Amino acid sequence: MKRKGILLVLILILSAYLGYRYLNKGHRNINSENAVIEIESTEFYVSFKKDQALFNKNYLDKTVQLHGSITEIEGNGIILDAKNYINFKDSLTQEIKLKDQMTIKGRYVGYDDLLDQLKIDQASIVKE
Repeated sequence: MKRKGILLVLILILSAYLGYRYLNKGHRNINSENAVIEIESTEFYVSFKKDQALFNKNYLDKTVQLHGSITEIEGNGIILDAKNYINFKDSLTQEIKLKDQMTIKGRYVGYDDLLDQLKIDQASIVKE
């Protein structure tokens, strides 16, 4: 009887540990992932406008790489070509200016219909 109790406790502990590991997976490292698409930021926006459902099916929560011109700088983010808001994973240490051309890699998280912008987070600057 005592053996069954010990075995039951061990099974419960193992189940709890496996459940915890399943629910608390490690964070993604977007910088080390391959981009599913490499495209000009204006083309990225145009593709979204053509077919939003298909676009979201293909790119939502996926790593993308965009190239474009900086049209606005705000805090820890920039706006590329007025239609793609890029939020950087780390603070910007590189000196950037308006109208600079840059390539970024980040995770597409959705569309902000109020601002009419596509949102990219966990971004980093790709060295060319």
